[in-house]
Amino acid sequence: MKWFAAVAQVPGGVAKNVLIEAEHGVFTAVTPNAHLPLSDDVTRLPGVVLPGFANAHSHAFHRALRGQTHHDGGTFWTWRKAMYDVASRLNPDTYYALARATYAEMALAGITAVGEFITCTTVRTGCLMTTPTPWATRWPRQRAMLGFD
Repeated sequence: MKWFAAVAQVPGGVAKNVLIEAEHGVFTAVTPNAHLPLSDDVTRLPGVVLPGFANAHSHAFHRALRGQTHHDGGTFWTWRKAMYDVASRLNPDTYYALARATYAEMALAGITAVGEFITCTTVRTGCLMTTPTPWATRWPRQRAMLGFD
């Protein structure tokens, strides 16, 4: 695949007329000051093209807390109670639904890599688990389905 950006952020700064090439889902070349190829297989990208952003610390299930923790001012402790209440009701399928919606929002915002922390795997017992749980065996597969490998 090939894309042509009038303006793009590249290593070293902002560049004009950038040809971006990829094969099998991997970027193979980023060429600033290129000439627009005259072939039909080049997609022109509007606006300024930026690299994908990384969210290095995500708790996707916190999406369920939106608008639920700041009534009457709220405190860390009321937020914490609400967070554990939500976590106690989750299972791998409901977590996946929340993560799917959260990751879709992140992708639309330009986030292309996520470090996900699944803190609710131990909420019910309050201790580290020594054997694989449904969370441990299903989440990597679900993450891949969301497009974040």
